[in-house]
Amino acid sequence: MPTPTVTEISDSVSFVKGVVVPAVYNGRLYIVNVYAGRAAVIDVDGKQVIDLGELDANTLAVNSRFLGVHYNPPIVKIRHAYARSGELVIAVDKVDLSAMQVTRTELRTVSLSWLTRWEDIAHSAAIPPLLVLLPDWDNGDVHYVNVETGSVVDIDLGAAEHINEYRFSHKWIVKENDIEMHTGVHLSGTNHEKWSVYSHTRTDLGFSTGRAARPCMGGMAIFTDEILMLGSGGGVVDADNDFAVMDHNFSLLAMIDLSAILGFNAAVPCGHIIAKKSDGGYYAILGSDNNASDYATKFAAYWVELDSSFNVQSSTKLIEVSTDTSTSSNLYPGYSDITAAPVLHLQRKKIYFHVRDGKLNKGWLVEVDISDVWGNIEEFNQRMWIVGAGKIPTIMTLAVVPL
Repeated sequence: MPTPTVTEISDSVSFVKGVVVPAVYNGRLYIVNVYAGRAAVIDVDGKQVIDLGELDANTLAVNSRFLGVHYNPPIVKIRHAYARSGELVIAVDKVDLSAMQVTRTELRTVSLSWLTRWEDIAHSAAIPPLLVLLPDWDNGDVHYVNVETGSVVDIDLGAAEHINEYRFSHKWIVKENDIEMHTGVHLSGTNHEKWSVYSHTRTDLGFSTGRAARPCMGGMAIFTDEILMLGSGGGVVDADNDFAVMDHNFSLLAMIDLSAILGFNAAVPCGHIIAKKSDGGYYAILGSDNNASDYATKFAAYWVELDSSFNVQSSTKLIEVSTDTSTSSNLYPGYSDITAAPVLHLQRKKIYFHVRDGKLNKGWLVEVDISDVWGNIEEFNQRMWIVGAGKIPTIMTLAVVPL
């Protein structure tokens, strides 16, 4: 079975629910982490976090949304969108891994008078390289911003109760006549939803995973013959959430009882399908905090073997740590970006992910040696970061503009 190595590190600056991009430079593995206010580099092999400094002191929220990346060693250039009060900022962060320095260039700002709350950007999503979808947390409207032209499309969702809790996600599918996105209303007992980007329609998917839908939780898996999505909920104290497995039409295939794996309530889940097995099953990494927000005292993540119907066949603990708040990780927790995926190093046959307790200012680097199961793997998830065979892969980018 996979063998984990967990290293505790000091970490007061990373935000792995922001943009995270891996890079191999001079044989060393780094994770470049940029977000609204600052940038950092996680030196995976050196077991440390390097603070590259504050880049904007006037941000509305921590979150950034990924719009594209280019890597020409030692320079990693990341384009992303973030918010200041009343405006959306489109920037390029140029990170020099040889000097461990960063330069931010603002490409443009888009004035948005309603953009005044951190939730407006935290519950947004991007479809790289041009489109950002933003909910207005005060009146329930949603807005599309073309980051190249600055044009904005305003969409009135109507007078539906609690629609100000609407949340977009990084899980979206391009169909023949629309783009369909996993969404939801963060209200106890609500079902998960699908949002049709061009036709502006909501579809109730007919299932709930716990006390409140939070569509960013859980990753997307792209294989040559199928597309899968994990969906869950979170953010409600004392809640216990499952993981839903959906296909490319957002049809429910199975429910995974996460608490049965972890041994405690799955209050703030995170997870990712890693690979398809040669026997038709799957490998995944699934985890959660044991409670929401400052009530959390524990985080754990497991390597989980699933059969072709997503029944749990076996599980191996990768990490279990005491925390003092909800953790963040690059395993697709709440508010996460499309880039918040684990990193596979092909030559090393290892998977890396990072967990951080923002209240205690410490983190844990998790290195998972999967050489024992390598021969059972038919295909890796294309929505995961894969390094060690070239430069940096691109995570599914399409040129999409709003109608």
